[in-house]
Amino acid sequence: MRALKRIGCLAVAVTLMILLKAPDVCAVEIRISPPSVKAGGTVEFPVMVDRVENLAGIKLVLKYDPDLLTFKKAQKSRQTTPLMHIVNDRNPGRLVVVMAGAMGIKGEDFPLMILTFGVKEGIEKNTQAAIEVMEIQMMSERLKEIRTAVKVSPVEILAAEPIETAKKESPPASEAETDCSETEKEPVKTLKAPMKGAAE
Repeated sequence: MRALKRIGCLAVAVTLMILLKAPDVCAVEIRISPPSVKAGGTVEFPVMVDRVENLAGIKLVLKYDPDLLTFKKAQKSRQTTPLMHIVNDRNPGRLVVVMAGAMGIKGEDFPLMILTFGVKEGIEKNTQAAIEVMEIQMMSERLKEIRTAVKVSPVEILAAEPIETAKKESPPASEAETDCSETEKEPVKTLKAPMKGAAE
């Protein structure tokens, strides 16, 4: 029951944020810069914020390529530990993360959350997996919207290394060395059968 009440309060808070639409004076910058990763591997990257004060609520909606990426998990950072978070990944290719708390947090250049994705195996050439921020909303303790600017980079996927089968070539017959010096040949014994009808 307590968890349901928290979810209800969170939904109300996000709804109020959308309805009020009272932006703060300064915008904050959200950055998503995933590292490169090999095909078949796992990529983990933070959602960074440059600076923020009295942050009490976040809603982030991401779009990604489900043919190349598979969502694994979303973790809170040390700075956002006081906030409750809900993850909705029921639809492949779309990720919704909502975070909220009674008390706001503040800081500079810190991760809001850490996202982890699995990468498809067998990719034969280097490629990019696009990540798009469909929606982001941030609110303060006073339920005022915090204006945001977003910078997102794609996931650079490195092609899988080809499996090379080493073929060992047999040396030519002329180069093959045969040493028979140590092999002793047994003498061939010839048996002479007695002649029938010979005079005694």
